[in-house]
Amino acid sequence: MSTFAKVVLYGYVPFCVLLFGLLPVRRALIWCWLLGFLFLPQGRIELSGLPEFDRIAAMSYGSLLGAGLFAGRSFARFRPALWDLPILVFCLVPAASAISNGFSAYDAVTASVNRTLAWFIPYFLARVLLTDLRALRELAVAIVIAGILYLPLCWYEIRMSPQLHSMVYGYQWRWQGMRLGGWRPQVFLHSGLPLGIWMTAITFITLGLRQHLTRRNFLGIPGKVWLFLIPLTTLLCHSLGALLILVLMLSVLFTSSALHSRLLLLVLILLPALYTSRVYFGWRPDLVTDFVATYIDSERAGSFNYRVDNEDILIQKALERPFFGWGGYGRNRVYDERGRDVSVTDGLWIVELGKNGLVGMITLLLIHLCPGLLALRLNPRLLFSPALRPLLLLGLIPTLYMIEYLPNGFPNPVVMLAAGGIQGSVSMLLRGRTGTG
Repeated sequence: MSTFAKVVLYGYVPFCVLLFGLLPVRRALIWCWLLGFLFLPQGRIELSGLPEFDRIAAMSYGSLLGAGLFAGRSFARFRPALWDLPILVFCLVPAASAISNGFSAYDAVTASVNRTLAWFIPYFLARVLLTDLRALRELAVAIVIAGILYLPLCWYEIRMSPQLHSMVYGYQWRWQGMRLGGWRPQVFLHSGLPLGIWMTAITFITLGLRQHLTRRNFLGIPGKVWLFLIPLTTLLCHSLGALLILVLMLSVLFTSSALHSRLLLLVLILLPALYTSRVYFGWRPDLVTDFVATYIDSERAGSFNYRVDNEDILIQKALERPFFGWGGYGRNRVYDERGRDVSVTDGLWIVELGKNGLVGMITLLLIHLCPGLLALRLNPRLLFSPALRPLLLLGLIPTLYMIEYLPNGFPNPVVMLAAGGIQGSVSMLLRGRTGTG
């Protein structure tokens, strides 16, 4: 990591505090995480005897310090609920896994601290500060604006190749090259895959808010122009899996809105749980393989089948230690008699199952499914109304990412911001501030 990158990472903590001093608290919280996720450098700073310092740590420490200084009274109003339990268990299970596998206390504490910074801090701060529909609308619009800010950077890398991270911070981070006949951009994210699904999430929110956005201008340009440019850029990110997820999400959203029915949304939200149920029942998704081979591409069908084969052997290995898993240091992977690693761990869910067992995998699912399920508790007349459209869209973003976590594994802290905001806002609605069903 370059010296400039280290200065930016350390400097982001006071920058977040400054944001909280200059902006309304919830707006500062939103942009603290959005700007950090989009622009901070990749890589970690090694600290002797302490957890590593990276972009997630910078965002967490900065936002926590800023919120504590400028919104401390809001913490006293926090009331935990049953649906907060999954993320608490999810953050503690790495420590239980480390201890059960005989690792050191340092390993146990570090594992849980790192997970708390990446998952619990954005969730908790949103749970405390983003607790009404106005806050959710502000978060949804901010995500669209963040997408607009990223468009010219994506266009540059689509034309010139992924090099912005190297140009700004002085070192290259992950090089994926060309994909589907063009450069796959990654800008300042880990690789092209997390950028593809991030742009997919932005497009989902943008198209879901199309009626609202067409009445506004952004950067002096009518919203309808961005309604065209954002999906086009997402298409040019060359991430086929993310595009398929986008088609699925939009189809279910628009159909459900037209019918004023929650049934299709419920099926969509439960899809990841259905897929991971093969851990218990041992079934294989051969129908998916056949569909991909018939309607998309035989080579991709073979790749998917190879992934499923690896999941099968990793599931067998994970179930040898079912509750808390194998812990870190690659113990969750499968090795041949010569000690060579013969497994491929792509999906976040299978990694979680192997490292932290069924407890980790189930809580990972619950974290991402609960926001949508909570939203579905609202009366359809309210849920599909224009006023609650940001709530519905943000409630489905964790579902979108959980579907992405089936084949890939790039967590996004902004998703936890949305999840926390949904939990807090829906809980207010369910207490009787508006009708429920």
